[in-house]
Amino acid sequence: MVVSAAPAGLTVQVCFPGARAAVLDNLNRQREEGRLCDLSIQVQGQVFRAHRCVGCCSSPGHDISTAVPKQH
Repeated sequence: MVVSAAPAGLTVQVCFPGARAAVLDNLNRQREEGRLCDLSIQVQGQVFRAHRCVGCCSSPGHDISTAVPKQH
């Protein structure tokens, strides 16, 4: 963890090296285990489970959250 000091009244920045990779690793593990998946994509008969938030973040110009109807 890296902490940058700042004068009173200013923002302090805290960096966690490797945090991005850890978050993606955990999301992928959850997907592989079928946990917390809220999106299914079918390609040539094969269904892929996914996290809707990851699809939205990794699809520039495409908002999957509104393009794919939620099934209740």
